[in-house]
Amino acid sequence: MGCGGSLYSLPPSPPLPSNSTTFSWLALTQPAHLAEEMEGFLNCWREAGVMPQWPHPAGGGMAGTMSDVTFSEAIVKLPHCGSARGAAAGYCVNASALYAASRQNAFSRNQDYYTFGYVPAENGGTMVSDTLLNYHADWAVAQAAALLGHADDAAVLLQRGLNYTAQLDPVRGFMVPRLRNGSFIADWDEFAWGPGPGYTEAGPWQYRVEAPQDPQGLKAALKGIGMDGCEIIQQANTIPSTYHAGGYGGVIHEQAEMAANCAWWGWRGGRGLEGCGCRVERRTAAAALSLPRCRASPSLHPPIPRPPTRLVTMGAQQPARLGVAAHAGRV
Repeated sequence: MGCGGSLYSLPPSPPLPSNSTTFSWLALTQPAHLAEEMEGFLNCWREAGVMPQWPHPAGGGMAGTMSDVTFSEAIVKLPHCGSARGAAAGYCVNASALYAASRQNAFSRNQDYYTFGYVPAENGGTMVSDTLLNYHADWAVAQAAALLGHADDAAVLLQRGLNYTAQLDPVRGFMVPRLRNGSFIADWDEFAWGPGPGYTEAGPWQYRVEAPQDPQGLKAALKGIGMDGCEIIQQANTIPSTYHAGGYGGVIHEQAEMAANCAWWGWRGGRGLEGCGCRVERRTAAAALSLPRCRASPSLHPPIPRPPTRLVTMGAQQPARLGVAAHAGRV
């Protein structure tokens, strides 16, 4: 049974996508339902003493504390219990309890995160994902803190939440593991996924623009090191969908799904995954083995008509770094 409804009425849901997308959608389209969900999550927090990041009563972990983003969004967007707005709406959220649960996370993170401004590479695991998701969560809690009148908390958390450039390697233009001495690691693979390399259920390309709390600031930061944020997005969506197993030691479903979804245009033309130049690789510490190219069935994604789009093909050896000039004059 998962945390949801007035008790625990829903099955567990993947925390990263749900807290980044589903609950934001509910805040806009079904706020009364989201208010009920928030009370269910608070039941988990009250009973466990901490909000599970893979939401179910038995607990469970995941990178970051993305529940803070959902809780803070509910505080900012939904009517509060005890307010005239809440009475008029017929639903409400317990803003003080949601804030207490999120504040508990924000001020009890890994001590190194406070000391260095990022989770150092020496800590191992998914340190890059942990850091970037902490920034997002801290920024979100800062918005709730400001609304509720906790000015001191808001100032501290906002400063943390906008510190994402601390993880940005100005030479590579990626979010790269960083050592305690401030340098970025030298042995790094832009296609390596998983713990060890530093990422959760993705790799450097997926986390390259992980600063949704400040997209314009990230765009400016990239421009400051000679890169075009729009060009990076374009490249990420058009280069061959390559991944290396990295810390996982094998293929996980997110890797397979990325490889499959890249093939829509190829399948439409009857060419399978190879039609879009998809390359799937498996690398371990012991050996580098190429898996059979593009295993998938076209029946998984039937050719549903879609509007035309420009598809740019870039070779696997295309330089990752594209300057501002490369984007000049393009829409």
